[in-house]
Amino acid sequence: IPLRMDGAGEVQLWLDINDGEPVLAAHLDARDLDLTGTSGDWHVPLDHLSLKAQVSREKNRWTLFASDLTVARDDAEFLLPTVQFDAWEDSLRLRFPELALDSTLELVNEMRAIPEGLREVLNELAPQGRLPALEVSVLDLAEPGNSWHVRATFEGLDVAPYRGAPGVTGATGYADISPRGGRFILDSNDIALAFPAIYREPLAFDDLSGELGLAWDSDAVRLKSDLITASGAEGTAYALFGLRLPLAESEVGPEMDLMVGLRDFDPGYRDKYLPYTLPDGLLDWLERSIVDGHIAQGAFLYRGSLRPGQGEKRTVQLAFNVAEAVVDYDSRWPAATLRDATVLIDDGAVSVWAAQASVYDSQADAVSVETVVNSSGAPLLALRAEVVGPAADGLRILNDSALNSLVGGAFADWRAEGQLATKLDLELLLKEGAAPKVDVLAQLQDVRIDIAPGNLPLRAVRGGFGYSTTTGFSASDLRATLWGRDLRASVAQRHADGQGYVGGTSEVRVNFSGSTSAQDIRTWLGLEFLALAKGTAAVDGALVLAPGEPPLLEVRSDLAGVGLDLPEPWSKVQQETRALAVTYPLGAGDKPLELRLGQDLALAIGLGGDEPFGGALGINAPPAEIERGVFRVTGEAPFIEADHWIRFATDYFVPADGAGTDAAATPAAADAAPNAAPRVVVDELRAQILRVLGQTLEAAILSVDITPQFWQAELETDWFRGEGALARAGGQSRLTVDYIDLDRLPDRLVGASTDSAQNAEPGEVPGEVPIEVPVTAPVAVQGEEQSEIQAAAAELELPELRVRLLNLHQGERRLGELDFTLTSGADVLRLERLGGELAGLRLLEGGTNWFNWQRGEEEKTDMSVQLAFDNIGDTLAYFGYQRIVATRNGKLNVDMGWPGGPTDFELITGEGNLALDFGSGNFLAVPASASGAVRVVSILNLFDIVRRLSLTHMFESGIPFDSVKGTIDLADGRITVPQLAVAGGSSFKFSGVSDIAERSLSGELVATLPLANNLPWIAALTANLPVAAGVFVISKLFDKQMQRISSAVYSIKGTWDEPQIAFDRIFDDRSKGVPKGEKVKVEEKVEEKVEEKINSNLAENPALPDAGPANVNPAEVIPAEPEITP
Repeated sequence: IPLRMDGAGEVQLWLDINDGEPVLAAHLDARDLDLTGTSGDWHVPLDHLSLKAQVSREKNRWTLFASDLTVARDDAEFLLPTVQFDAWEDSLRLRFPELALDSTLELVNEMRAIPEGLREVLNELAPQGRLPALEVSVLDLAEPGNSWHVRATFEGLDVAPYRGAPGVTGATGYADISPRGGRFILDSNDIALAFPAIYREPLAFDDLSGELGLAWDSDAVRLKSDLITASGAEGTAYALFGLRLPLAESEVGPEMDLMVGLRDFDPGYRDKYLPYTLPDGLLDWLERSIVDGHIAQGAFLYRGSLRPGQGEKRTVQLAFNVAEAVVDYDSRWPAATLRDATVLIDDGAVSVWAAQASVYDSQADAVSVETVVNSSGAPLLALRAEVVGPAADGLRILNDSALNSLVGGAFADWRAEGQLATKLDLELLLKEGAAPKVDVLAQLQDVRIDIAPGNLPLRAVRGGFGYSTTTGFSASDLRATLWGRDLRASVAQRHADGQGYVGGTSEVRVNFSGSTSAQDIRTWLGLEFLALAKGTAAVDGALVLAPGEPPLLEVRSDLAGVGLDLPEPWSKVQQETRALAVTYPLGAGDKPLELRLGQDLALAIGLGGDEPFGGALGINAPPAEIERGVFRVTGEAPFIEADHWIRFATDYFVPADGAGTDAAATPAAADAAPNAAPRVVVDELRAQILRVLGQTLEAAILSVDITPQFWQAELETDWFRGEGALARAGGQSRLTVDYIDLDRLPDRLVGASTDSAQNAEPGEVPGEVPIEVPVTAPVAVQGEEQSEIQAAAAELELPELRVRLLNLHQGERRLGELDFTLTSGADVLRLERLGGELAGLRLLEGGTNWFNWQRGEEEKTDMSVQLAFDNIGDTLAYFGYQRIVATRNGKLNVDMGWPGGPTDFELITGEGNLALDFGSGNFLAVPASASGAVRVVSILNLFDIVRRLSLTHMFESGIPFDSVKGTIDLADGRITVPQLAVAGGSSFKFSGVSDIAERSLSGELVATLPLANNLPWIAALTANLPVAAGVFVISKLFDKQMQRISSAVYSIKGTWDEPQIAFDRIFDDRSKGVPKGEKVKVEEKVEEKVEEKINSNLAENPALPDAGPANVNPAEVIPAEPEITP
C-alpha cells in the first residue's frame, strides 16, 4: 500500500495462519496522524482515526475488511460501518456499502490533500444524498489516471447547478464513470431539474426516467441524453437534453440544448416551460394570455449559451397546436376563444393562426396575431380579425374593454338585438401600462338598441360605427327610428372645447336630428304634467358621454307644431315657435331634468327611478335647488296671471281632491302622509303686474303652497298684505288680511269707470253706481273684466273659509277690521257670521248677518246685515258723501237682493229695503257746490231742502233731531220711501218715489216747527204780525194740537241732480196718503180757522208774488225780524 502514517496511536495485531493462508486482525486507535503518499505529493492530516480491520489473502488477492471506521478532523467526523479494500497484482478496489455524501464532503473540505480547485467545485455542487453502493477501482497502479473506474447507485441525490449547468434534486439512479466516459441511468420519483439559466424555478416531475451519456476531452465536458420521459401534473413530457461545459476560456461559455414535447395538456401549465429569457413584456403576456382550453401538442426548445447576457447566442422557441383555448390577449379587452390554432414563439416574435375564433357569441374566420419588436426594442402584438355576430356582443365589448373607460360606463345597461359585422385591428405594446392601438369598424344592419338608463328604444339602427385610438369614436350616417319616427345621427369624440382628441379625457357626442311628439315624450319620462304640451316638432341634440360623468342628453327645438298650455304669457299655439333646450342625465339614481323655454323660463325636475320626486321653476332666474316632494317656483316676471297659474298647478301637478286637513297645519305636516303628491310652492314670486280673479295688481309678491290637501298663499303689494289657507276636502280654511290700504286700491277695484275717474273733481269720489253700501256691497266692474271675475269665481268650489280682515286702512287712517265665514255649496257662495267694524259701522253680534251668491243660469245675490254706529256722518265722509247728518248713535238694517253676481249690483235691478233708526243728531249744511256722490242721496238731504226753503237762518248749525226712523224700499226699478220720520224740536216727515231709470223725484215733505218758539215762522205762515201773535199765544195753550197749525207741506219733484222744492199747503201734518173720513177733532177746527185766515191774507197781500198754489213758497217772503221768545 503506497501509504505512510506518522503519528501516535495504539495498534493491536493478531496473526492467524490457517492452511498456509495468513489472517491478520488489527485494532487501530491513532491520534494526530499525518497520512502521506509514498511519493510525498499528498498528505492528509487527521485528528483521530480508529478502526477494526481484518486482512486476509486468498490466492493472490489481499482483502481488507474494516468496520467501525471513524475519521475525525477538527469538527468534522466521518463514520463508516464497513469498507472493503481489495488488492491484487497491480489493481486496487475500494467498496463502500453505504455512504452519506454530506458528511463525506465535510471531511474532504478539511483535508489539505484535496486540490483547492476540486474543493471549490465540490462546494459549488454541494452534493447531498445517499450512495447505497460505491465502488472505486484502479486496474493498473502503474497508470492510475487511465485505469480508474467508479460505479455507484444513488438515492435522493441533490446536486446544485454549476456555472449554468443544470442541477438536480431527488435523483435516483446508477452512475458508471471511467476515463473513457460515463453514463447515468435515471429512474426517479419526485425529481426536480434546475435550469437557472432559463427557468427561475426547477422543473418538477412526479416521475422521470432516461439515460444520459457523459464524455469529455481537453476542450469540454459533454452531457447528452437519450429520450427522457417525465410525468407531471401537466401530463407526460418527452425531452432531449445536451450540455457542453468548456474546460478552457470560451466566448460562448456553457451551452445547453433542451427540447421538451407535450401532448394533451391544459394551457395553464405553459408557464412551466416559458423561459424567463424571453422579453419581459412578451413573457408577461404569455403567462397570462392563455387562460383556459386544451392544447393538443406543445413543444419547447432552448439552444445556446447559458452565460448571462448572451441573448444573441441562444434561441428560445415554443410551439402549440391548440385544439381550443381562451386567449386573454389583453386584460382591457374581452378574451377570444381560438379553435384549430397554431401558436409559434420564436424568441420575441409570436405568430398565431386560427382557423376559427370567437368573442362571446361572435365568430371570426382566419384570425391572425403577430408580434414584432418595434424600434425601441419592445415587443408589439398585432391582431387582425373580421367578426360577425349579435349586436349585443358589440355592447359587451364596449362595456368589458378599455373603451368603457372612455365613455364612463355609459353603455353598461344598454341592450341590443340584431347582427353586427366588425373589422378589428389591434396593436398591443407588450409592456406594463402601455396603451393599445385600436381600429374598429362595426357595420349595423336593422339593429334594435334600448338605451338605459333613459329607456330610449332605437329601432332599425343601420350604418357604420367605428373607434380608433387616434380619433376616438366616430360615425357619419347612422339612421334609426325612435317611437316610430326617423332619426339621423353622427358620432364624434373631442374635448369639451372642441379641440382635438385625447383618449380618456375627451367626450363622445352622439349628435342626432329628427322629430318627436309631445305624447311620446310624456310617455317616455312618465311625467303626467307634460300633458300641457300637444303636437309634434322637429328636434336636434346630442347624447354626451364624458369620462367619469353619467350620459347627458341634450335636446333643442323651436317647438313649431307643438302647443303649450302654459299660463300667460307663455302659452303657445302650435304654429308659433319658441326656443326649447333640455338637458337630462341618463345615469342611475336621482337626476335633474332641466328645461329652458325661451329666455325666461327654466324648469328642473328631479327624477328618481320611474317617478319625479321634486322640481323647481325659475322665471327670469335660475331654478331653486330641487327638494324632495316639492315643486318650487321662484323669480320675477313682468306679468303673472295667477288664475292661470292656479289652474295650471291643479290641472298638471296637484290632484283635484285631497284628504281633510286643517289649514293651520304646516306644509311639512301636511306632506307627511305617505305617497302624498308633491307640494307646489311659489316662493316670493315677484310680478310687475299680477292678475287675480280678473283683478290687476302692480308690484306684487306672491307666495303659494299647494298640496292635494290644502292651498296656502301669501300676497304682498304696497297697499295689501295677507295670507290664506284653503283646505280642499274638509278641515278648516282661512283667509287673513294683515293690511290693506283702500286709498291705494287700483281704480278698477273701487267700482269706478275709467272715464268717471278721470272726470272727477278734486275731493270728489267718482261714482257710476247710484248707491254704495259699505261693508257688504260688492265692487262693480264692467265689461270683459267683470265676466272674467265671475267666470273664475263660478269655477271656484270652496270649503268653509274663515276670513279675517285685520287692518283696513285709508291712507294713514285705520278704518277697522272684519271677519266672516265663507262657505260654498252647489252653485252657492255664502258669507255668514259677519262681524267687525268698518268706518264706524259695527256689525251687530248675534245678528243674522249674511251674504248669499247663487250661481248658475239664474244667478242672484242676496244680503242681510244689521249695523250699528255712533256718528254716521263719519261713515258718509269715508265713503265719499258729504256729511249731511251727524248722529250720536244709530242702527241700519239692510236686506237687499239683485240678479247676477256680487259685482252686478245696480239700483234699477235691486230689490229690498234699508231700515234706518238714528238716535239724536243734526242734519248738517252742505255746500251748494256739492255734486257727484252727494246727489245720489239728494232725496234724503234734509238740510238741502231747508236751504231751498230759505230757512237756513233758523238752523245755522244744522237741523237737530232726537231720532230718525224710516225705511227705503227698492223694487221694480224704483226707490220708494214710505215714510222717513225726523223727530225733535222740529220734525219732518218725508215720503216719495224715484224712478231709477229716469232719475226722477216725486215726494212730499211735511215740516213742523213749534210755534211757541218760532214767531218768525208763524209770521211767515200768517204774513200778519197780530194774527201771528194770536197764533203764538194759542200754541202755548194747545202745544200738541198746534203742530198741525205749524206744519207746511212741500212737494219735491225734478231729478236727482236738480230737485225742485215747491210749497203745497199748510196746517197739515199728514201726507196726501192719509185716508179720508178720519174724525176731525175740536183742535183741528181751530187749525182750519187759522189756515183759512192765513190763506186769505196771503191771497190779499199785494207784496206776495203772483204765483199759484203749486209754486208759492211762503218761506221766500219771511220777514227778517228776529226770533221772538216769550
